[in-house]
Amino acid sequence: MAKRVAVLVIALLLIAGAVGQSLYLGRVLGELDALSQAVAGADEDGLGAAVRALTDRWDEEQAALHLLLEHDDLLAIELELTDLRGFSRGDGDPAAACARLRLQLQRLARADRLGPENIF
Repeated sequence: MAKRVAVLVIALLLIAGAVGQSLYLGRVLGELDALSQAVAGADEDGLGAAVRALTDRWDEEQAALHLLLEHDDLLAIELELTDLRGFSRGDGDPAAACARLRLQLQRLARADRLGPENIF
């Protein structure tokens, strides 16, 4: 009986951890996506501030995201953020980098969402 209770408790803890991780990633990736939309819609004067807000938010969450996301996904996001930093200094048009960044963030959010399509 005690073994069954222990197995049930462990299973419930794993499920709770997966739900918590999914909620956290959904919130953070959604916030980053909203900030990248602000960057895409910013004029020349507001572009630097919008990029700083996006990169500051990324930096705040980076330690936790390194535990939850794969290295290749993190690297792809870092590359897009690096491009955006360059664009905020007047080097080219940030629209393409924003579009790529938003696709990455949306793909990660979909991949981590709890649902039958991601379980089976």
